[in-house]
Amino acid sequence: MSVLRRIARLVAVVAAVASPFAMAARSDDVAPRAAVPPSFEPLPPGAVEPQGWLRDWALAARDGITGHLDEYHPTFGEGWKGKPIAAPGAHPDGTGWPLEQSSYWLDGLVRLGYALHDDYLINKARARLDLVVDGVLKGGESFLYWRPKAVAADGFNRWAHHHMGRALVAYYRASGDPRILAALNRVYRDFALPDLQFGGLNGVENLDPVLEVSALGHDQRVLDSALVLQKRPAFQATLDGWVRGQFTTQHGVCAIESARLPGLLYPWTGDPKDLDATLKAQAWIDEHHLLPCGVHSSEEFMSGIGAFRCIETCNVSCYEWSNLWLLRNLGDRQYSDRIERAFFNAGPAPIARDFKTACYYQSPNRISASLPGDEPQIAPGKGCFKFTRLAYPPVLCCVGNLNRIIPFYVTHMWMATPDRGLAATLYGPCTVTAKVADGVPVKLTCTTAYPFEEEVRVRVEPDRPARFALAFRVPGWCARPDVSVGATVVKSVPDDHGFVRIERTWEKGETVVLRFPMQVRIDRGRETPYPRLDYFAQQRREAYRIAAMDNPYLSVSCGPLLFALAIPDRDPETPVAGSSWKYALDASAGEIQLERRPMPARWSWQLDSPLVLRAPARAFDWNPTNARPLPPAPVVGNERATVRLVPYGCTKFRVSMFPVTVAAWGKP
Repeated sequence: MSVLRRIARLVAVVAAVASPFAMAARSDDVAPRAAVPPSFEPLPPGAVEPQGWLRDWALAARDGITGHLDEYHPTFGEGWKGKPIAAPGAHPDGTGWPLEQSSYWLDGLVRLGYALHDDYLINKARARLDLVVDGVLKGGESFLYWRPKAVAADGFNRWAHHHMGRALVAYYRASGDPRILAALNRVYRDFALPDLQFGGLNGVENLDPVLEVSALGHDQRVLDSALVLQKRPAFQATLDGWVRGQFTTQHGVCAIESARLPGLLYPWTGDPKDLDATLKAQAWIDEHHLLPCGVHSSEEFMSGIGAFRCIETCNVSCYEWSNLWLLRNLGDRQYSDRIERAFFNAGPAPIARDFKTACYYQSPNRISASLPGDEPQIAPGKGCFKFTRLAYPPVLCCVGNLNRIIPFYVTHMWMATPDRGLAATLYGPCTVTAKVADGVPVKLTCTTAYPFEEEVRVRVEPDRPARFALAFRVPGWCARPDVSVGATVVKSVPDDHGFVRIERTWEKGETVVLRFPMQVRIDRGRETPYPRLDYFAQQRREAYRIAAMDNPYLSVSCGPLLFALAIPDRDPETPVAGSSWKYALDASAGEIQLERRPMPARWSWQLDSPLVLRAPARAFDWNPTNARPLPPAPVVGNERATVRLVPYGCTKFRVSMFPVTVAAWGKP
């Protein structure tokens, strides 16, 4: 796409899709107003364009699964066309599983297309999403436009309906096409949200596109269809239970999707109980199920903490999304930190380096092609850990949902602020095109190899000198940030939300330099037993038979990156024979050495990483099993060794939850 066409598109988008922050300044504004205004507002997809290593990965997605998934399976080729589909879980009327799975893919496809300004991806998304828009505008009562509205009340179809709503909101914000907003308004103006439940599959998650549409369309009736939820006694009873910590282990995707929902209502209701319920739900999930790579376990139910516990790939994108909403509403850096941790570690792990194949599950430790091998019995023997073109053909949700991982991150790296400025919320190489102050166009160019280096350079180019604020997040793991504008050092103490705010009259060509020194950290923990649920008992997992489990482990991080002992591979399915991995970590953080090398010319999450850690270890006789992946106590160990650790996201076979020596376990 030519530069002129890109500029024309962005101008049209900015004109058509006004930020709620901008709307609030109009004296004739009749849009619904939030009781507690959100801290940030996302820019339209396309305003942030990935560059550098991040662009390499996005282009691999375009050329691989994201750009071609509809060519691989009828689920993605025929979903949402209002016709029967020859696919698993499909109903004769064209509803069922394929709607969920296709919605995931289309949401990621349209966001990535606009982020890359790629006509091939945009046109492919448009051809499919326009079918839904046209169907609604021609009389369809829901996004399932070919069926009566009652069909969308089915729990699973309503869940799929929510994900299509999310995709259409992204499509509207990116394109500015008023027909899309008209269709969204038509569907959500009197949409009946079901009651809230923790980990249920009933479609209450439509709440987030409902709230988006009410803000974009200035329609109080749409907002009312969301606020009625908070007035129901059943909703209040659920909140009361959450606030008191009444949670039970549930399906991982559904639990994290539902946990955010009361917090979404909080800006509109101003009721602190709404926010408290979400924070309590997220804290409970983290305490009982969060794994070192930054995402909670889920096999399909959340499964506790362990070296062979699995993460369903769907969970990576939904974890990003839930934390993005909390970041938008609360403006606190902890949610950015969570998103980066998940994105840089759990994001690339289940996807092949060429983005042509993927797996359904990842685990913190993957020793061989068969260990872990005691996989959940969704479809026995089909290979939840295998890297295939469709990830796990009997169940196609993950191969659809993984296409959201990159665009969710990229499109939220910068957001608008209420003072008509911009905030750097997530870091990586990119360019940003937006409007600031009283409508002055500005371009920001972020040059960095972050998280593989400590420095981020942001070149600021307003069309004319203008006074506005730029807010830069200081990651929570960074103790001594350095911030400067040109030769001027800026006071780098972050505010209560973790941001350094610089307000000044910006001239074209000024550069902000951020430096976030990264220190090695060691976190210690213990494996936990599987939750005592009939679900896991029926799965006949070997580890489930062990009712008491507290095996110690250490994990190693630097900046937002988790590090692992890589077991070299010939491909994602084949480890190199004879590789050494039977080591216990025998070090404190101060004894681990960091080595830096230049970024490769092209980034593909290769094992030859620009960041390497050298850690003291001891070899020992370690024979993990599905039931006992880690030793039950610290070990003494034999000969000393120095092991080479690389970023977790670069590995396909690895140890990231380490056995630990007696000496290391006793060190602070």
